[in-house]
Amino acid sequence: MEERKELTKRAKATLDDLNLQLQNLVYEEAHYNKEIQHCRDFRPREVVHDLLPAPPSGTEAAAKPDEDEESRAHRLMTQRLAAELEERKRHEVEALTSRKAALQEANQAKRKFLHGLRSRLQTIAQAAEPAQQHFGYTSTEKTDSFDTAGQLPAPLYTLFAQLNAHKLAFDTGIGVSVGGDAEAALALNAQLSRRGSTVATRLMAERTESQTDKPHQFAIHPLAVLLHFPNGDDMAQGVALKLRFEYLYELNVVGVRVEHGDETLLHNLYPRDIGLTSPNPANRYLFNQEVSIKQGYPGRAYKWAQWAAGLGFAQEERGLPGRPHVASIIQRLKARIRDHRSLNTQLNLLGKGMIPGQPHAALHIWKEISAAEFQASELLGAAGAAGLEEGELGSRTTGREAEGLPWHCYASRHFYALLKKPECIELEVFARVGTEYPYRPPEWRLRWKVYNGKRGWVPYTFPASVSADAHPTALDAVGRASPCDNQLKALDMRLNSAWDTKQGEESMLLSHQCVVLQVGATPVPRW
Repeated sequence: MEERKELTKRAKATLDDLNLQLQNLVYEEAHYNKEIQHCRDFRPREVVHDLLPAPPSGTEAAAKPDEDEESRAHRLMTQRLAAELEERKRHEVEALTSRKAALQEANQAKRKFLHGLRSRLQTIAQAAEPAQQHFGYTSTEKTDSFDTAGQLPAPLYTLFAQLNAHKLAFDTGIGVSVGGDAEAALALNAQLSRRGSTVATRLMAERTESQTDKPHQFAIHPLAVLLHFPNGDDMAQGVALKLRFEYLYELNVVGVRVEHGDETLLHNLYPRDIGLTSPNPANRYLFNQEVSIKQGYPGRAYKWAQWAAGLGFAQEERGLPGRPHVASIIQRLKARIRDHRSLNTQLNLLGKGMIPGQPHAALHIWKEISAAEFQASELLGAAGAAGLEEGELGSRTTGREAEGLPWHCYASRHFYALLKKPECIELEVFARVGTEYPYRPPEWRLRWKVYNGKRGWVPYTFPASVSADAHPTALDAVGRASPCDNQLKALDMRLNSAWDTKQGEESMLLSHQCVVLQVGATPVPRW
């Protein structure tokens, strides 16, 4: 009995295992059927339309004799897929065509709006001009200058950016703008870009053209940068100096023209810089000669203008000052304007017989003379000890005349003065005022004139001028010429020792030296 129970238990456990395996298989079968159905029902996003329905049986192509049912179904499916592809292409083309038409319509509307935007902005700017003038705001002029500055050549654009940055940061009184023909500049820029960017490339291209088509070596770019200096704190008080910076693109240099003001203000703004020759060393080799700016250009090509425009040419001489920045150039120009204004004021008073600040000065003559007359004063002084009469000139020339004038004497002004003393004494004065006044003091030449009775007024002696930086040996030589020359030596030293005297903001150097002349002329014994 126990044995039968054990057999029944084993058989039941086996049946349970088989039943469990059957249930698992049924579950797996249902799961697989479900996944298969999901795969069959899956529709990717690319499928927009259903396949075209199968054609009716009567319209099908005749089946091949050896074609079975499976091949026939495959052929029909291939035909349906090909037809479906063509249909979908047609729908895609229609959709893209509709989108293209909509985009073209939108672009046309935007283009029409942009074409009319400039006229609308101009209308708004014109309507805002009264308000801008009332508040002193010139945004319209700034916008026009910035728009035109895009057509400037690289050196002038660099200069414009530097000057405008200095104006915005430090000095709102100066005026910076762009002038010229923008349309001509646009055409020229396109022409230069086709010919080449460097001067050598452009010149090589020009050599292949006819001589009639060759541009002049002093050709100027149509656009220029304008720099204005006011008489006072702003432009409302007038313009004291107006500079025009132009680009000579064949020489690759920047020229400066003075449109309003004294041209000598720019001479020797920095030492040895008078702007008569091209500062670009390459021009000597490109044109096989030293290029003189004055031959074909009304302005000057100063070195400081090249530095401000970013044209880095190597210095031909050692010991020259380093390249200044724009702020230093502006400060020097403003100081030069201020100093020349002070100088002109003093010269006007001297021309009226008055020493500035000393209305009772015994000044009888003050007049401007030529450089030749000033040079003749050296010859007259050299012959004074030989007993030449007044007005006679010696026959020999000095070493300075033979070698030519130094660079700091270029564009100098020369003056003659006569001071009288009550002791029958007259002091003749020859003065040379350079363009670097007052930083380089005037050069003075002195001569006594005494009353000799029968001969009248005759020159006593006329030693060489003693400059402020003269060697002590030269001063002693002048002092040993005669007893009366010691007085001129002392007076000359006093003249040149007061060069750093200032009154207020403007230099009164010339007036101080004239006062020294007035109070320093001591009597000499009568002949």
